[in-house]
Amino acid sequence: DTLLRKRCSCLVVHSKALSDDELSHYLKTVPGMVIINRVIQGYENRCVSLDNKKGTYLATEMLIRCGHKHIAYIGSNHAIFDEIERRDGYLTALKDHNYPIIEHAITHNSPDFEGGEQAMIDLLSYNKDLTAVVAYNDSMAAGAISVLNENNISVPSQFSIIGFDDMPIARYLIPKLTTIRYPIDLMATYAANLALSLVDNEVRTPSTIQFNPTLVRRFSVESI
Repeated sequence: DTLLRKRCSCLVVHSKALSDDELSHYLKTVPGMVIINRVIQGYENRCVSLDNKKGTYLATEMLIRCGHKHIAYIGSNHAIFDEIERRDGYLTALKDHNYPIIEHAITHNSPDFEGGEQAMIDLLSYNKDLTAVVAYNDSMAAGAISVLNENNISVPSQFSIIGFDDMPIARYLIPKLTTIRYPIDLMATYAANLALSLVDNEVRTPSTIQFNPTLVRRFSVESI
């Protein structure tokens, strides 16, 4: 609202808290507004998003191909679309490979180091056969690794873990974290250019603008 009062004609908005209706109102009012990391119905051509479901599908499928049969999922307890998509990718990969969904193998907590720690504690308390986990993000994966280390469970020789986002911390964990790359720089650049072009009426935008995640192989996954 402050930016609009200052007559800002282009906006790239990353919002977790505003409702779809509120964002639709702003999109209708501001022709040069672009949403990043959300998809608002009716304005898909002005929303730049990531295929989150594909990301966790890739992660889960990698663990399956490495021979893991008891794979858990650590998710965010925030009620956001990212979490729904990432959990769905994990579940779809299990279904496509005819893997059963293990009771108590899905747990949620705050999407940070502490949340990852508590989620891993919960998983270990409920399950004795788990050999791998897909984490909602790299911070949760880092917290999970610390709990595994405290319990003398070696990563990756005894337990494999995959994160999501490819944050800087992923390269400095021990072991370096296998993760899903979130191309946020490319998405942000695209969104900014799109916002400028919308104001100038320079281009016809595609009906959907969705970026693909990619797998980053490091050292936190091992075949069994």
